[in-house]
Amino acid sequence: MKGITLLDGLLRWKQSCVYVLEGKLRTKVMQEMHDAPMVGHGSEKTTREMLGKTLYWPEMKEDVEHYIRTYIKCQSLQASTQKEVWAI
Repeated sequence: MKGITLLDGLLRWKQSCVYVLEGKLRTKVMQEMHDAPMVGHGSEKTTREMLGKTLYWPEMKEDVEHYIRTYIKCQSLQASTQKEVWAI
């Protein structure tokens, strides 16, 4: 694949980002960047930006979107967009 080199024993994308091979490692790094208490379950954009500073893989955007959309804890924390109805 064009743009990928082997540097210091790691696959590098354009020499600045570590190329993450397909598999469980991608899920693990998304989990670390999104779920860690210090990060606080950031948005898709925030998670992608943090990952993109040091890591790369094709379809990263789609993978992050899918991970966050299907992450049950995040879905339960999101504020409801339903209008509240008050009974008197």
